Amino acid sequence: MKGFNDIFVLKEKNNMAYNINKNYNRLKRKINLIKELEKNSNIEWIEIQKNYKRYKKELISIFNYTLNNSTNDIENKFYQNKSFIPMFIDPLWKNQWQIHQYDEERKNESIQLFYDMQIIEAWEMGYSGKGIVISILDDGIDYNHEDLRQNYESRASYDFNDDDNDPLPRMDDFNKHGTKCAGIIAMVANNTKCGVGVAFNSKVGGIRMLDGEVNDRVEAEAITYANQIIDIFAASWGPNDDGRTVEGPGYLTQLALKSAVYNGRGKKGSILVWASGNGGIHSDNCNCDGYAASIYTISVSGVTQNNNSPWYGEECSSTLVSAYSSGSKTENLISTTDLNNKCATDHSGTSASVPTVAGIIALTLEANNSLTWRDIQHIIVWTAEPSGLIKSSPEGWQKNGAGLLINSRFGFGLINAKRMVTLANNWTHIPVMVTCSIVFPKFEKRWLTSSKSLNIKFYVDGCKGMKNEVKYIEQVQLLVEAKNRYRGNLAIWLESPKGTKTQLLHPRHLDDSTNGFKNWPFTSVQTWGENPNGEWKVHIVDLETEGFVSNLTFVIHGTKEMPKYRENEKQYNLPNIENYINQKNSKDKLIDKVDLLKYGKRFVQSITENGVDIDDFSSIEQIIALHEELKKYKISKKNQQKIYIEGIET
Repeated sequence: MKGFNDIFVLKEKNNMAYNINKNYNRLKRKINLIKELEKNSNIEWIEIQKNYKRYKKELISIFNYTLNNSTNDIENKFYQNKSFIPMFIDPLWKNQWQIHQYDEERKNESIQLFYDMQIIEAWEMGYSGKGIVISILDDGIDYNHEDLRQNYESRASYDFNDDDNDPLPRMDDFNKHGTKCAGIIAMVANNTKCGVGVAFNSKVGGIRMLDGEVNDRVEAEAITYANQIIDIFAASWGPNDDGRTVEGPGYLTQLALKSAVYNGRGKKGSILVWASGNGGIHSDNCNCDGYAASIYTISVSGVTQNNNSPWYGEECSSTLVSAYSSGSKTENLISTTDLNNKCATDHSGTSASVPTVAGIIALTLEANNSLTWRDIQHIIVWTAEPSGLIKSSPEGWQKNGAGLLINSRFGFGLINAKRMVTLANNWTHIPVMVTCSIVFPKFEKRWLTSSKSLNIKFYVDGCKGMKNEVKYIEQVQLLVEAKNRYRGNLAIWLESPKGTKTQLLHPRHLDDSTNGFKNWPFTSVQTWGENPNGEWKVHIVDLETEGFVSNLTFVIHGTKEMPKYRENEKQYNLPNIENYINQKNSKDKLIDKVDLLKYGKRFVQSITENGVDIDDFSSIEQIIALHEELKKYKISKKNQQKIYIEGIET
């Protein structure tokens, strides 16, 4: 198997990999064969490969935009009354608002930090991605495109769908996604074609893996492919964002993710950039996406042109950083390359945010290519700028116990290229990561009822005195085994000894699965930099039916020694920032501000005008008490109408 020396793929005579989605008799023979192989003491693991459904994180079709891709007819309305810096002669450069968001105010550093990723400033410092290789894990790339051909790297490319070295996609509307992502990173500058890539002197390859059968083996081989050549992998895809799916990497892909960060780039670690997802319209949570929530990936969310969370944005405690992308119908989209040597002006969603972040990381690695995968994560956390986002979207921000501002929709803020390359030039490597796990061998089954929240407290000493002692947190994970009638009714919070309150999971009203969670890891970066010692609290609520929690495991990733950059507290540029972050939270609610009772008796989305704060656990009983009153009203899924109780529209 590619990328592994001790894993082997068994195939049928017709050269097709074993696939569980075949007829019954063939499957039965395969199962019998596996049983025989399992008896061999030299075989540690064996599994029939099952095909996955993977979804690209672009969503332009939802809006039904009427766009003309002719570069002569494109007008970026945002700049009609603004001065413009004509740095490049590429026809779509003027439309790349995400790079030159506030041209007329570029000399005003404070304004710029609020509303700009400062990519131009990184270019002016001499960084353009030269010597850095990025590969797009997707449906292939059109490497013959005039705006990509000069920067194409064949050694960073492979076709896992057809098992050959040619990642050229099928030239149809369903397979242009990878080419669009590649353009955002590596469009050639000043060649009069399309636009300008964020890292326009970097090299880009394509891993074709989404235009055919996708399974655990395919994903694992893709993530580990040519990882001594490829510096950065960009993945703008994942499981379904339908608000009901809970899915993560399989066994092989979990091995591949770990192998990538520990063995890639000469053991400095491959940089894995992943889309947080577009399921906000379905109340999805990217903590139910095991790829975006992995500690080995950089989970990226989107920001609209007006510095708001987009309508498709997911709230998630594992999101690390944000980058500009599409927003409402009145806001601009992202310009890039398209199939058949065309240009596109319609890239969107977190699919567009991921390559932007990958490109900025390429600039950073050019500044210092000795950086490890964890160095990159720390640099992002320390340099991300939340000020403009806080001014436009103050809901949900909090300052954690280490003095870092964090938000479930934006992570630590808007990525900033100038700050990243500046810090990279004078960087001291992060100490070795250690992991401290807290298990509860005598954990007793705890019942969830519709009358109150389940509150669990436990003390942590960070594995004090041991080799794996953690004093400075990076990520924490809460592994949950729970079962209830409808999985989507569960909400989970975590509170650190420093008082940082994190919502690991919010209710997902479309998730009617009865499978519960089976040791599922909920990841959070929101206590980054805190000392873990002290009392932690877990709060779990089942919004309607009775269920139970059968086990918990708490995992802390971090360092024993303080990272050098932490010698001084992070300073923010927004005056009176507390006036913004202390505003009443209207988004991170247990119950959203939606005047509708959805799906009959089983889920209430709103009960009051203002909702309930995530930390107001004492009010949960009142919510559920009202919900009990609502149970007598029967509303079918096909006929969801509004009802009124004592003047409260629900």
